[in-house]
Amino acid sequence: MTEQKPMPRGRTFLAGKVISNYGQSTIDCIVRRISDTGAVIEVESVLGVPEHFHLLIPGEGEPQPCKRSWQSDKQIGLVFETGGSGQRGIRHGGRGEGRRSDRARPVAGAARGA
Repeated sequence: MTEQKPMPRGRTFLAGKVISNYGQSTIDCIVRRISDTGAVIEVESVLGVPEHFHLLIPGEGEPQPCKRSWQSDKQIGLVFETGGSGQRGIRHGGRGEGRRSDRARPVAGAARGA
């Protein structure tokens, strides 16, 4: 049995993008800290950053689905979501997603209450 422990990557200064609204909205950010389970990003303003979004770090692979866990004036702590979190089928990467069945999911309904 092989146990795989998360490897913290610690402090960083990486350019990133917050992607939401099925790829129609992007916000530039700086990734200040990152680990296998989450990250801390810095944005010009936390206004407009949804609770669920994708984080893209150019050169680091596909956009990662995230959920905001805390925020301050300019920083957001986020947790990377896995496939078992109810996010299956909802992608914000802008590849034509947005089928009617996707819009009926809880994430879409959460936006109405904001």
